[in-house]
Amino acid sequence: MKFVEFTGLVGSGKSTLAAEASKILRDMGWQPLSPAEATRRGMDRSLLGRLCRALLPAAAYEQIQQVLYAHVVGRFYQALFALENPGLVWHIYTSSEYRRSLPAWHQKTLLRLFFDVAGRRQFLSSRLKPGEVVIFEEGLGHRAINLFAWHVRRVDTRRVAEYFRRLPDLGIVVLVQTPGIVCAQRAEARGLPIRLRDKSPKVFERFMANSADILAVASRELSGSRQLLIQVDNQGSLEDAAQKLRVRLDEVSKLDPSETRSIVPAA
Repeated sequence: MKFVEFTGLVGSGKSTLAAEASKILRDMGWQPLSPAEATRRGMDRSLLGRLCRALLPAAAYEQIQQVLYAHVVGRFYQALFALENPGLVWHIYTSSEYRRSLPAWHQKTLLRLFFDVAGRRQFLSSRLKPGEVVIFEEGLGHRAINLFAWHVRRVDTRRVAEYFRRLPDLGIVVLVQTPGIVCAQRAEARGLPIRLRDKSPKVFERFMANSADILAVASRELSGSRQLLIQVDNQGSLEDAAQKLRVRLDEVSKLDPSETRSIVPAA
């Protein structure tokens, strides 16, 4: 097991359950890492990182490391991901009509977020030590919502299904299942994400409806593929949801922590 990623509606509790997953995996003997921490460790272990560490003072190295990853290493691995997954990348760019209602800067941000996750996974896949696992609060599976849910009309589920079929091995995907009405109440109580704050109620409702359709496709496509899917009901208490997550992670992670690849088939 190298990666665990979450997906769900806005307000479903992805971030909260991702934090719980970190505690659970640590209890099980794994070493959970955030993408940022894993990237720092990966840079330390790379030839470029070791060279910079040897030549630079510690304080300067920390700053240079971030710049090197953001502008050199990260972009290289994003390009490498695109070369290894040309069909997926082409599908994303030819589905631009789903983002056409957004300002140009917002469209660019959505693509940047996709390639940031893709590049980090590509970079980290060969740099994790035995027992380390990276937890993405929003992984490549969740990017389907960012890329397709903004359509002013009902999303074409066939296009979404094609996206999921073209994804590489994701590791473990945790789909947080929470009713839309509960998600909307939670989101309004805590404050909407920045990308939704300036949107009208009609746009928000369409975004949530499209997101629900996308998650239904994700559940169907991931359940019937090589991917390892965990579905967690989170409409009740955090304790109940965390216990359900613990049971499912225990079922799919009965491997020695020295191993980094899950051999449990998708269920």
